[in-house]
Amino acid sequence: NFIPSPDKITYNIMLDMYVKSGLPNKIPLAEDLFDKYRSGNEYGIQADITAYGCMIQIYDPTNENDMEKIQQLAAEVSNNQDNLDIDIRFITIMIGLYGKSGLPNRVELAEELFNQYRINNDNNNDHGIYANIKTYVSMIGIYDATNDDDMKKIERLAAEVWNKQDTMSININFINIMILNYGAFIYLRHGQLSGILGRS
Repeated sequence: NFIPSPDKITYNIMLDMYVKSGLPNKIPLAEDLFDKYRSGNEYGIQADITAYGCMIQIYDPTNENDMEKIQQLAAEVSNNQDNLDIDIRFITIMIGLYGKSGLPNRVELAEELFNQYRINNDNNNDHGIYANIKTYVSMIGIYDATNDDDMKKIERLAAEVWNKQDTMSININFINIMILNYGAFIYLRHGQLSGILGRS
């Protein structure tokens, strides 16, 4: 009621501000605002995928109760696809949250979601959207480069990115995460990086 003549953009900006704020009560404030237009309100405004993307970021994925709320919101999105246009930003955020969570099957959950949108998927997904460079960085970041099997997965994803440079813009975050992964991989086997890097 404190927002005069509110619209969807106004609500989403407010949610995003709560996410980025350091307010100790930002979660109840965001939840209260989100619930006002979650399923539509007197102004005819209903939460869109941007709003859901904001809300899932307000929670701490390392907290079990918060992670349950994140998964509940993700389930709402999945069950309401006729009204919510899923975008790759939401998928990327979810993959990152799975990676940060303490769920024992966090890698499998992230992989299952990612594989629906990865660029080497020959079957068109239900939404016609595909992983971008940020999605790949989020997925790569979940794996443990000191594990041989994980490192193979990292290299496969990196190869997909390199092979799709015509449609995927490689950014510094991708370069950095690959350097860190190769660094961890080499360090495990050689005990030091200095000599190797000195020869590069």
